[in-house]
Amino acid sequence: MKNLFLIALLIFIIGCNFELTVPLNDDPIINKCFEDNEIKDLVQILEFFENQITISSDSKNIVDSYELFFRNLESEMKYDKIDLNISFNEELRLWNPKEKYKN
Repeated sequence: MKNLFLIALLIFIIGCNFELTVPLNDDPIINKCFEDNEIKDLVQILEFFENQITISSDSKNIVDSYELFFRNLESEMKYDKIDLNISFNEELRLWNPKEKYKN
């Protein structure tokens, strides 16, 4: 459970930090650690995650969406239950590029 929280926190920090400063693919540290195709995948994962939490929060503001996401995550962890409110079908499309073009 703590690992999931740490991963989500990392996504939040990366998302907020890079949205306000440098795009992920222009960051020198990211470019040093990842290949171009890996960076494209990271950008796609980050955009997917932010899109999903924005949809579930009914807010256009990404910071508000992250705050709500973490409040919900924290309250669910108290009950050993985690529901991220992320569409499983959309997630499958993220991992299976052929599915992206199906309706």
